[in-house]
Amino acid sequence: MGIVPFTYASSFVFTNENVAQTVTIFVHFAIAGIGSIATFIMRVIEQTMILGDRLHWWLKLVPSFCLTNPIMYMSSKERLFATRPELQADDMDISLVGGELMALACHFGFWCIVLILIEIGALSFLLKVPLLLKKNRIQPKTDLDLDEDVLAEEARVGSEVASAK
Repeated sequence: MGIVPFTYASSFVFTNENVAQTVTIFVHFAIAGIGSIATFIMRVIEQTMILGDRLHWWLKLVPSFCLTNPIMYMSSKERLFATRPELQADDMDISLVGGELMALACHFGFWCIVLILIEIGALSFLLKVPLLLKKNRIQPKTDLDLDEDVLAEEARVGSEVASAK
């Protein structure tokens, strides 16, 4: 439920639809698909348990992880509990599926608010942020050396416009 407004809001970052689709698919695949598998494996291996637990909480910042991780958990929770019996609790516990469901609900609310702000133009000032960097400010070149043919064509078009009025 939180993935749709997240994806829609992230589409405003791009100017090209093809790039937006490709990047969005890659982000969802990398974080949701690979991230849930990687965190599960790290949470099972003794040397990486702490890192896996921390990464599991950080990846909840992306809604697609919150959707795929419960599927990963439900399909292999016996393996997790075999190596980590201290995690054994009700499936709806906040450290298990309940945390992902709560995060999805929070994502839905947050990204819907962001979408409303984008649609009414309240965040349009963010478009000017890149212009604060000097390298992004392009100065128009006024002293162009124009070719004779270009000058003749400009004069011809100018005279046609003037005669049409």
